[in-house]
Amino acid sequence: SQRRRQTSDAASKIFEIPSEIKLNHITYKTIFVKNLKDSEGDDLLGMYDSSSQTIKICTQIKDSFGNEVQISEEMMAYTYLHELGHAYSFHSGMEDSEAIAQTIANFLMDFFASYGQ
Repeated sequence: SQRRRQTSDAASKIFEIPSEIKLNHITYKTIFVKNLKDSEGDDLLGMYDSSSQTIKICTQIKDSFGNEVQISEEMMAYTYLHELGHAYSFHSGMEDSEAIAQTIANFLMDFFASYGQ
């Protein structure tokens, strides 16, 4: 059974990543993966995919020395909100950009930090 991934430490007071979310009446699942890469082999922290109806969040990544490191719960929460920004841009017909996704993620992280869930 899918459950929400509970964030810990500072992030647990901010935001809990849901196992799925509805956007325009379509259910998108959250998938946690190790070492997420784009089609060119570059590391990613997250990815929104409208085709597979998923938001993927990376849990581990290689550092500059090639060591596997765990991504913090707070960074995973931020990454989820960033990918949600891409999803909302797509579904609203807005131009999608990294700047828009970051703006949405920053706003929501600040909101959850200030007012809770």
